[in-house]
Amino acid sequence: MEEFVKVLGDKPNQIGKQRDDVLVTATDLMDFRPETPITEAGLRNNINVGIYYLGSWLAGNGCVPIHNLLIEDAATAEISRVQVWQWIRSPKGKLEDGRR
Repeated sequence: MEEFVKVLGDKPNQIGKQRDDVLVTATDLMDFRPETPITEAGLRNNINVGIYYLGSWLAGNGCVPIHNLLIEDAATAEISRVQVWQWIRSPKGKLEDGRR
């Protein structure tokens, strides 16, 4: 809590810290085309994380070690799911070898 007070003081948020040098449009926010190649390993990892986490969550565990490397939670599963969703819907959503 102390670190939040250092930044915010008695303010409820940082809305007053605007970045006038950053211009973002609605079109920019909807442009989620991948700019780097999508690898099969990356796709498989995203699917694996989602399935593994969902299985653990259904078993009653909300925060689980995946592949004994990292402790993951619902946010990680959601990031993996959204990334696959975007890849499927993007015109550039092709694996690095050209497969859709």
